[in-house]
Amino acid sequence: MFKVFINDGSSEMPEDDIFYIIAKGGIYLKKKVGIMESIAPVDKISVLNAVEPTANLNIKKIPSEKIAKVVEFFREIYELHKSEAVVLLHYNQQKKRYILQVPPQEVAYSGIDYVKNITYKDYDLIGSIHSHANFSAFHSGIDHIDEKHFDGLHITIGDVADDFLSVTASIMSNGVRFTVSPGEYTEGIQLVEYTPYWSSMFKPSFEVVHGKKSYKKYVKTKLGYTINASKEEGTFPRKWLNYVVKKSYSYLVVHNIHDTSIYLTNKEKAKAKKKQAQIGYTGTFKSTKEKEVQVGSVKKDEFNPCGECVFKNNKLSLNLEKEFDSLVDNYIPNSEVEDWYNNV
Repeated sequence: MFKVFINDGSSEMPEDDIFYIIAKGGIYLKKKVGIMESIAPVDKISVLNAVEPTANLNIKKIPSEKIAKVVEFFREIYELHKSEAVVLLHYNQQKKRYILQVPPQEVAYSGIDYVKNITYKDYDLIGSIHSHANFSAFHSGIDHIDEKHFDGLHITIGDVADDFLSVTASIMSNGVRFTVSPGEYTEGIQLVEYTPYWSSMFKPSFEVVHGKKSYKKYVKTKLGYTINASKEEGTFPRKWLNYVVKKSYSYLVVHNIHDTSIYLTNKEKAKAKKKQAQIGYTGTFKSTKEKEVQVGSVKKDEFNPCGECVFKNNKLSLNLEKEFDSLVDNYIPNSEVEDWYNNV
């Protein structure tokens, strides 16, 4: 068997003609055969046994009433902003007690930016729960980037507008994701089979076989999660809503008369372009990442768009960024009150 040398800087390399080296950059094979002498990278040490990667957390299950509060919070955020949201999990190993923290966050339909450096005395940040709005639950590429350096438990809850939720859970360790069952770390979450309703679901479909209709009688079922908790247990502190600010949109259009930047969604952009064609306005759309803009060609004497502006209802407050900065500066963790530990 070839030697395995750990290059820690304190030992001399072996004199053997062939041996493995474990170094900062990975695994290498040192080889001296005939006139050839080399140190080349390899992906594994073939003479050793394999190890199955695993990850688990030695924590108490998250109580069902806390999961219920998070779900109701996500549902209300979706109603208010049609967006995702995030709740952070802090855990006291001695007391086996959780703090649910809603950090200051900017939310959108497909993404969240939130403050990650708020800590609690005697509590460790062990993970997160975030919603996927009315999308199904899965760990997206953005989620993986966000959680790559965030070791711990990460739960995604989707389809929050429906009675039956979709839920996924995983443990992240050293940038590697280990999928786990949601029930391993949460109480009161139950997987059920249900039949989604739509208006024509009981109208039988058919296919034509040799000129005759052959009817198909079946109703498809799906799997989803429910939370075993009362309505009272699902009541969350209303102040959580104060920590959420809706993000600005991704694109802007420029009025040539007042040079006013107005943020629009893609759907609103299409509607605005149609209106532009009707009024003869030729301003252009640019990504907010682009610094330069091209103004339109409408002359002030020909048309004044401000009276019945198609963008009027889509204007965002110019103080949005200041609002979020103020939210962060004035954020006071509610857990400073001991009773809050027990009631949230």
